[in-house]
Amino acid sequence: MKPSRKQSLPAISTQIRQAVIDCGLTQYAISERTGISKSTLCRFVKGERGLPMNTLDTLGAFLRIEIKSHGPIEEDS
Repeated sequence: MKPSRKQSLPAISTQIRQAVIDCGLTQYAISERTGISKSTLCRFVKGERGLPMNTLDTLGAFLRIEIKSHGPIEEDS
């Protein structure tokens, strides 16, 4: 059974934002350890901007989150 849009999982960026908040480190510490600028990380966590996939990969690796793309959800015809 395919998930409906209402039942779909949160976007990966939403999951990573929450992981950044929950990890117990400051944004500054994460920035220093990943090479992602603090201002970029701050705007991402606030939901003001997204991140390119390579930066999401870096952040995901640091947070030990496996990022997989399964493609778009297909709509029922």
